[in-house]
Amino acid sequence: MSLEQGVIMMQGLPCSGKTTTSRKMIGFDNLVFESTDNLRGEIHRVDPFNPSDRSAVYDALFFKVRARLNEGRNLLVDATFSSKSRRNVVYSLCSEFRASLIIVTCTAPDVVLRTRMATRIKSGDLPSFFLVDTLGLVSSENELVSFEEVSGLEQVALITFDTDAETLLENHCKGRPKFYDQVKRVLRR
Repeated sequence: MSLEQGVIMMQGLPCSGKTTTSRKMIGFDNLVFESTDNLRGEIHRVDPFNPSDRSAVYDALFFKVRARLNEGRNLLVDATFSSKSRRNVVYSLCSEFRASLIIVTCTAPDVVLRTRMATRIKSGDLPSFFLVDTLGLVSSENELVSFEEVSGLEQVALITFDTDAETLLENHCKGRPKFYDQVKRVLRR
């Protein structure tokens, strides 16, 4: 049985390739793209090091995810999702709306992440205050995704993708989530 709606959750450290990888999937059927990067731009003056500012961005993201699922839309959600509690909100929404879920964890070696961040700062894509050890901060708070935390969902897949080597590293699946075959094809190119 295939559930009607699908959510693809892009997850990983800053500069791990979530948005770049997401762009390869934008053309999937009826897929709406929501990201914390876009919301930070809409909200303005968001300090990514301030916990209440980060919570405000995620609250806005969850509001949009709920609204899109309520409209019957499919979603591609791009955020760090470093805490299990934030991921749990997405799991609950998928359960409530009977939507399948694919979690793509983007990863790359630390030296690659730091190089990408420096390049984005120089180009103006990231503000200069990211020169502070953003990766160290987020890495220290990062709670790894486990299959056990999503075992209550009917149709779910966990995929780990090394964006530097462009290699699919891990793949765990329960049921047949919407977009599963398409996501795997995109990541294997």
